[in-house]
Amino acid sequence: SALEGCDGPALPPGETHYRFDTDAFVATGQSMGGMYTNMIGAVEPRFQALVPTGAGGFWSFFILETTLIEAAREGVGALLRTSGDNLSHLHPAMHLLEIAWEAAEPMVYMPRLSRRPLPGLPTRPVYEPVGQGDSFFPIQLYDAIVVAYGHPQAGDVVWSSMQDALSVVGLDGVIDYPVANNLEAEDGTPYTGVVVQSAGDGFSDPHSIYVQVPEIRHQWTCFLATAVQTGTAVVPPPAAEGTPCALP
Repeated sequence: SALEGCDGPALPPGETHYRFDTDAFVATGQSMGGMYTNMIGAVEPRFQALVPTGAGGFWSFFILETTLIEAAREGVGALLRTSGDNLSHLHPAMHLLEIAWEAAEPMVYMPRLSRRPLPGLPTRPVYEPVGQGDSFFPIQLYDAIVVAYGHPQAGDVVWSSMQDALSVVGLDGVIDYPVANNLEAEDGTPYTGVVVQSAGDGFSDPHSIYVQVPEIRHQWTCFLATAVQTGTAVVPPPAAEGTPCALP
């Protein structure tokens, strides 16, 4: 055992050795890993709860709007022999590209996690933190993604356009903490699903708020812990790490 001879760690009652607990199977991923969390989560029934962080999608829009790649819009425009200033994701070539790789488009999988799971798969709770100023994904992209999930918003409104997007599907308004079983799947199964905005820590890329911001770390760790320990995922109010988790 990797912990043999170490002071401090103690086995839970009834256990004789350290092992992976397959009854406590959750998924989280950052950036590309967040996209994989969405895609794999839609087809892997063993995940009990999901936390995709810095997770984008909508490739034909993203590649034109990201600040990560300098002059990306102009480069794509040159490939298509058109002006980058006039190029949008609705250009026929960009639209065709989106259709061609739809099977690898994370937004296609997002409704399948909770609201409309594939036949035979369970509804899973999802905690979705998003950052203003994310160098990979602009706020307009996160506005579209929250609609794909079907998540209402909790906490501070850092940017208001997300509320405008949510109003299109009747999910505008900010819900109160703690958040637990606030939504129903199309088959009536209750689940926890919510988006939380953050402005980041003020000096590093908000793409990584899941590790930068203590309040976000507190929320996602409690979300996963309550999902595993109680069967109901709870998103608590923002608080310092070490604050007891809100229970259902």
